[in-house]
Amino acid sequence: MDVRVLVTGTIAFLAFVWYLARGMRQLQAKPPPQKGLQPARYSDPGTCARILACKGYDSTGVKNLYNEVRSRAIPNQRLVHAYGIDNSFTTTEAKRRREFNEEAGKAIKMTEAKVGIPSETTLLPFSPKKNTDVDVMQWQEVATFANELVRQAVSPSKLTTSGETKFAILDSLTRSVCLKIIFHVLFKLDPLNLDDGNISTITERINSLWIQSKNTETPVESDKLDLQEALARVIPQMKRSNARENPLNLILPAYETLWRVVLSGFLQVTFVKGVDPTLRSVLAQFLANPTITVRRGLVRGPEASTVSVDLIVKEALRLYPSVKRVYRQFHMDNGAGPEDVAADVESCQRTKALWGANADRFVPSRWINATDEAKKSYMAFGVSPFVCPAQAEFGPMMIGILVAAFADQVSSDGWHLELDESSWNVAQRGLDKALNGEEPLVSDRSTYEGIRIIKKWSS
Repeated sequence: MDVRVLVTGTIAFLAFVWYLARGMRQLQAKPPPQKGLQPARYSDPGTCARILACKGYDSTGVKNLYNEVRSRAIPNQRLVHAYGIDNSFTTTEAKRRREFNEEAGKAIKMTEAKVGIPSETTLLPFSPKKNTDVDVMQWQEVATFANELVRQAVSPSKLTTSGETKFAILDSLTRSVCLKIIFHVLFKLDPLNLDDGNISTITERINSLWIQSKNTETPVESDKLDLQEALARVIPQMKRSNARENPLNLILPAYETLWRVVLSGFLQVTFVKGVDPTLRSVLAQFLANPTITVRRGLVRGPEASTVSVDLIVKEALRLYPSVKRVYRQFHMDNGAGPEDVAADVESCQRTKALWGANADRFVPSRWINATDEAKKSYMAFGVSPFVCPAQAEFGPMMIGILVAAFADQVSSDGWHLELDESSWNVAQRGLDKALNGEEPLVSDRSTYEGIRIIKKWSS
């Protein structure tokens, strides 16, 4: 009896030791998840192109076990949690991606001529897809609205008063104007009649939720609710429970890729020292006659530099891409397991070996003699098979119009810039260097959050 107990106990003990050893081998074979670590970042053009195309991050031919749509969608699930969206950036379904791209393409279809636009701008049935056969937007109308929106926003009655100073917060102003124009284009709303309180809530909550999602925080439910309620007040027909009909599916890609490049482009052509004055006159001509032909038309400046609105927009997007870093998740067929990587588009597009020693300066005329290799490093609108549908016309036209509208209403002769008292001294020094042309503007969403444009008063 005692022998049997001893043998049984010994077998159980050996089995337990084997189990522990097996568990240790498994732990050694599979490292713990690297939560909180930053993804590997690449900036050389060839690697960036492969990452954006979801092909991998090296040229050895190792296969990505994920399909392209999945590699793109996984890092963007943070947007699903923050905004409740389901679009081509977040879906893993090829069919849904095609459907959304078709819907987006129709929503941003524009024309230079008036085609059936109603005499009064009214809220039409919610889905842009249903409206595109009824009326097609007109670029001249967009330009007129954009200019009027900026004019009203910087009028004395709308400026904040502090003592004898009247000012506006530039990033809030830019976000508001851009979002109102997006609502006009996508949902046929009259941008001049949109409630400023609702627009402010929407822009602020989009921004806060974006930051929360990037910092791996759980999105604050009250922020999500505020956003949805403000959207519902602007678009009463919206369906909150259906992710595929969430208006943010269209709003986010259009608005988030627009406002920062408009802000940077406007600062660059208006307040940075040493910028060719021809740029502002070229933009003014385009604002008065916003056609594709005028946008592309080349104008020779006083310093023998050749510019166009098209080149101004390209240079703004080269130096200040709407998306600085693009994230993908790959599962390479090398036993490493899934891993997140980032294409540093901003650094890629500032490569001095391709763009010259002044690659970090704003020089639109550089595009006239840009080499094919340099042009290949320009990925502001993505690469195939994920090229933004706004690349051909909508993006360049919209950016050009909005930068022109801001430049038309706010000049360095009548306004000056400063950071508010709460901003760090280092941010002020960075802004001063950028405005002196010593270094590029910093395009992080919160770096110059306190920039005020202050009205100059003649004595």
